[in-house]
Amino acid sequence: MRTIRREELVGDESEAHFQQRIQRRARLLGWDDFHVHDPIGMRKGWPDLALLRDEVLILAELKSEHGYVTPQQRLFLEKARRIAVVEAYLWKPRDEQEIWRILERKPAGVS
Repeated sequence: MRTIRREELVGDESEAHFQQRIQRRARLLGWDDFHVHDPIGMRKGWPDLALLRDEVLILAELKSEHGYVTPQQRLFLEKARRIAVVEAYLWKPRDEQEIWRILERKPAGVS
């Protein structure tokens, strides 16, 4: 019987299995991970996986070797690659005016 090398199997790995492998390794390396298990109601194009460690946030779209990237996914990744600042908030209904102020402000350098 012939032994199959890992490299020969990679092309047949499902996206779900690939994601599980990444999440397991990321956790071992100290990353916090987030994945939406039920994308109903999610905007199309949002990446499969978010990883956070120290001051780094990774947004990753995952595909099998034969998977394809949708136009929405490609656009989101293009926008995400231009991110210069990440802001994090805890918002409650009483913060509504502050929320609107933050959302309505113009990006730096735009008049």
